Amino acid sequence: MADCEYHEICNRDARPGRDRCILHADDPSKDRSTFERALETHWSENGPDFRHMTFPRGHYFAAATFERGATFEGATFAERANFEGATFGVDVRFEGATFRGGANFRGALIKGQAAFQGAQFAGTADFETTVFGGEAVFRGATFGGPAHFLATAFEKDATFARCAFEEVADFEDALFAAEATLALTLFEGPALFKDVTFQEEATFAWMDARDLVHYGGATFEEASQFEGASFAGGIFGSDTTFEGPADFSDATILGASALPSATFADTAAFGEATFAGEADFRRATFEQRAGFGGATFGGRAMFEKTVFADRVDFEAARFSGEAQFDRAEFGKEVVFREATFDEKVSFGQTFLPRDVATPGERPLASFTSCTFEGNATFAGGSDHERMFSGWRVAFTDVSCGSDSRPLFQRADLGSVRWAGTNLRDLIFRNVRWQGESEGERARLRDEEVQESEDAASWAAVEQLYRDLKQNYEEQADYPRASDFHIGEKEARRQQGRISWGTRALLHMYRISSMYGERPARAALWLAGLLLAFAVGYVGLSDLPAGAGHALALSVESTFFPFQPVGFEELSARFLHQAQRVLGPILVVLLALSIRQRVRR
Repeated sequence: MADCEYHEICNRDARPGRDRCILHADDPSKDRSTFERALETHWSENGPDFRHMTFPRGHYFAAATFERGATFEGATFAERANFEGATFGVDVRFEGATFRGGANFRGALIKGQAAFQGAQFAGTADFETTVFGGEAVFRGATFGGPAHFLATAFEKDATFARCAFEEVADFEDALFAAEATLALTLFEGPALFKDVTFQEEATFAWMDARDLVHYGGATFEEASQFEGASFAGGIFGSDTTFEGPADFSDATILGASALPSATFADTAAFGEATFAGEADFRRATFEQRAGFGGATFGGRAMFEKTVFADRVDFEAARFSGEAQFDRAEFGKEVVFREATFDEKVSFGQTFLPRDVATPGERPLASFTSCTFEGNATFAGGSDHERMFSGWRVAFTDVSCGSDSRPLFQRADLGSVRWAGTNLRDLIFRNVRWQGESEGERARLRDEEVQESEDAASWAAVEQLYRDLKQNYEEQADYPRASDFHIGEKEARRQQGRISWGTRALLHMYRISSMYGERPARAALWLAGLLLAFAVGYVGLSDLPAGAGHALALSVESTFFPFQPVGFEELSARFLHQAQRVLGPILVVLLALSIRQRVRR
């Protein structure tokens, strides 16, 4: 008789007219009693070497004990394979095994390495409460039916890289005590990691999940990698804890992203991630740096009551749906540089007052080069909790669409920089500007920082004040408009490109009437001029009627400069000519100041 094709394994003859023995024959209908007797003899004589065997029934190994290394490499189980409660004292190998009716390893104990590379589970694969004492390797395995790893313990490294789960994959309450690798894994059904604990690094990079992935209540004690992962059915991670760095860079979430109340104790990276559906980070906590640079939010982005204890970066992020940051807490630097908001965005009761003694230690909020296409709201909680108080804020080079007019309400704008932004596009209600709390005129931070390297030009500051002046005039808030008109002229006076004549006129305009905004000052200057020249006339000429007549001549010279007086003394005539020049100028400045006040 011819030897079996796998004679080196079984030491048996092939069946008549066949090339394999009863153990290796790939014939599910072969005589089961003959198979079972042959299996018992083989196990007794050759040990647990079951490579390439075909098992017609599945109850052979329930509660079995394998003290030696068992191998089922390339084996086929025609019915459900039953290893429930089995104990493997050392390694066990199932590389390339086929489980046509599924497999039951519920409650099994595998003390050594468990190798399932390339295994195929056509039915339910049940590993509930199984303990993997050694490395668990499922690389490239295919699960055609439900896969249950509930409360499973992986005490060493667990590898599911490049696996395919065609139905639900349930790892609820599982423990991964060492590294867990699920990179490049395909989940066609729901992937459930509810309340799972990952004690070492967990890798889901470039995972392809086509249904919901559930991480609710899971704990990642070390780094977790989700780079490039695809979540077509969305992700749910309520109360999930990431104690190590969490990397979702380049991840794509086509469904809803729900991570409410999640905790990120270390850095969190969502750079270039795509949130096609709703992104829910409400009440989440980021204790270290968080990065959303270049991320895309296709649906509503919800960050209400989210806590960012360290720097958070939304640079170049795009919010295509509504964005909500109401009552979010920002501890340090907040960067929205070059971000785009296509719809409504709300920052209600965020950027709350900070009591920082040193200006350089104040947290920074940067909206430089942002684009607002929809309405934007920046509102403090009350007059005692004004937004941006104690912050450094950059709202520079901001663009607003035709339908967008960002609103600032109950905010302290004393430390906000605006260079390059059209302030006529903004709405200001119950805000406080720099200097107002000290009883001074309202000023812009941009005017104060002219000596710094990144300071805006004086021409740009002038434009800011001009826009603000027009904005407040449209609101009929004329006292503020007056302050910003003064700021506009002050910025113009500081410019190096204006001529000396213009600069001199601006100086005179400033000294005499504060650029036409202080009529009382102009009136005092005019009264002083009249008295000063009257005294001069008394001292330099022989007036017949004394001081009264000198005052009358002074008034006449100021208001009727073309009417000659007829002084004979040269000094008096010179004094009179000077008054005929200066007097009308002060009269005109007073008239302009009065006109400005009446017009407003």
